[in-house]
Amino acid sequence: PRKNGETIGAWLEGVNYHRIYSFLVTSRWDERALESIRIRQQVQQTRRLPADERGPGLLIIDDTGLPKQGRHSVGVARQYSGTLGKVGNCQVVVSACYADDQSHWPVTNRLYLPRQWADNPTRRESARIPAEVGFQTKPQIALDMVDDSLEKNVPFDAVTADAGYGGNPGFLAGLEARGLPCVVAVPSTFGVRLSDKTVQPAYTGRGRPPKALPMASVETAQAVLDRLPEKEWQTLTFGEGSRGLQTRRAAAVRIYRAHGNTTGPIGWLIGERSMPGREQEEKYFFSTFPEETPIADLIRWGHRRWVIERFFQDAKELCGMDEYQGRYWQGLHRHLVVVNLAYTWLLHLRAQEKILDEGPSLNGKGLASFPGSSLRSAWRWWLQRVQRMVILVLTCSSDFLRQLFAT
Repeated sequence: PRKNGETIGAWLEGVNYHRIYSFLVTSRWDERALESIRIRQQVQQTRRLPADERGPGLLIIDDTGLPKQGRHSVGVARQYSGTLGKVGNCQVVVSACYADDQSHWPVTNRLYLPRQWADNPTRRESARIPAEVGFQTKPQIALDMVDDSLEKNVPFDAVTADAGYGGNPGFLAGLEARGLPCVVAVPSTFGVRLSDKTVQPAYTGRGRPPKALPMASVETAQAVLDRLPEKEWQTLTFGEGSRGLQTRRAAAVRIYRAHGNTTGPIGWLIGERSMPGREQEEKYFFSTFPEETPIADLIRWGHRRWVIERFFQDAKELCGMDEYQGRYWQGLHRHLVVVNLAYTWLLHLRAQEKILDEGPSLNGKGLASFPGSSLRSAWRWWLQRVQRMVILVLTCSSDFLRQLFAT
C-alpha cells in the first residue's frame, strides 16, 4: 500500500488515520532532537572503523521534488524539479547524505520555501511556518546543512554536489570560508581564470583609488578544456552505484574560479568525456583539493553523488518520502525525520544481517548496492517485509524512537 496516513490507517489493524495525523502534526515531541539522536548514533557507528579504512567522508548535497496536485501544501509551487525533469507543481526538499568507502546514510532534509510562500503572511499562517523561517536560496539552505553537520560532528572531509550548487559562487565561497574542500559538478559555462594576477588602474586624482582588476579574462570551463592537447586526456575506469564500471576520458588543469571581477582560490578544473564511438554527455567538475590529489580520486568522489540520488529513489519507494499528505511545515519535516529514521533502520538491519534466510542477501555497502535486475527483484521481496517495520516507526511512541538506536 501507499505509505501515507490514510492508507496505513486502513491497512494496519489497530491504527487509524487520526493517530498518525496526531503523531506527525499535533503531538508534543521534538523532531530535531530525534534527528540529533539518530545522527549521533550514526556518527558513532561510522567512527568505529579507522579513518584509513573508511576513506574520505563526503557530505553530499542535492535536492528532490515531491510532486503535488493542489496548491495548499506548504512550499508547493510551479518550480523546476529534477525528479520531474521539468517545471511542475511540486515541493522541493534540499537534502544532505554522508558517504565514505564503506557506508552511507542520510543526514538531514529541509524544505525549500519559494518567495511566494516566504513573503505571504496568509500562506505562512495557513501552513504554520515558524516566524524564524524566511526565504533562502537552495545553496544557502545547503550551507546551513553543512554548518549543522559540522556541529553534530558528522565525520566528513569534503563536500560534493551537482551543478546547481557547484555553479553557485556564493555556495563555493561559503565552503571556502569554512575551510572545506569540495569536488562539485559545474556547468560548461563555469567561469575560470588561468591567473590570479591583478593590475592597478591609474588613479585620476578624483574619488577613491580604483581597486585592482584581474589581468586574466574570464573563460568558460568548456573553452579551457577544449584547448587542451589530446595527450592531456587520460583513460580512467571507475565504478560505483547501479551503473557499475565506467570507462571515460578525463583531463584536469589548475585554474582559479572566477565570477565577474572576483577571483577565487586555485583549484582543479576537471573535464570528463566519453570514449571514442560513444555518445555520452560531457561533464565538468571543480575541486579545491590539493594539487597532489590524483585525478582518478577526484572523479570517483565527484561521481559519489549517486548515493544521494539512490537515497531519494529508495526513500520514496520504501519509506514514502513523497507520500506525505499534510499541509503544515512541522508535519512535513517530522515526516522527513521519520523517513530518515526508517531508512537508517533498514541500513542497520542490513548491517546486522537481521533478515530472513529465504530472502536475497543485503551484503552490499548499503541499500543501494544491487545491480540491475537483481536490485528490482530484491526490492520487490524486501518491500513486502519492510512495510510493517516502516509503519511501526510511524506509529510508535517518541520514547521508543529515542531508544531505537541505543541498543
